[in-house]
This record gives sequence, C-alpha cells and structure tokens, in this order.
Amino acid sequence: MTISKDKVVQFHYTLRDESDNNSVLESSRSGEPVLYLHGHNNVIKGLEAALEGKAVGDNVSVSIA
Repeated sequence: MTISKDKVVQFHYTLRDESDNNSVLESSRSGEPVLYLHGHNNVIKGLEAALEGKAVGDNVSVSIA
C-alpha cells in the first residue's frame, strides 16, 4: 500500500539542523509516531509531497527550508 490522498499516515521523524552539524532538534522516536490524513495540508507541504507514493517501511530524507 502506498501513501496517497485520503490515507491515514503515521511516521516517526528526526528533525535536524543542517547548519549546526546535523544536530538533533526534535525526534518522535521515544514516543508515538505522528498521524495525519494525507492530501489535506495537515503537515508541511514539502514533507507531504516527499511522502506521496511511499510505502510502509520506506525511509525518507527531506530538506525543508
């Protein structure tokens, strides 16, 4: 199953600061994953676009300004 509009998606994330040697700013790894309804602008657009078409178990790396 792939990520597409109207699918409920859950994922863990690690937010890093590229300007500071990739230092970790925030992570969901020690808690619950993020849940959202895909295709309804419920997360940052660049992230939602990067997740489109991905499948369960895929690892995704996204840089967002």
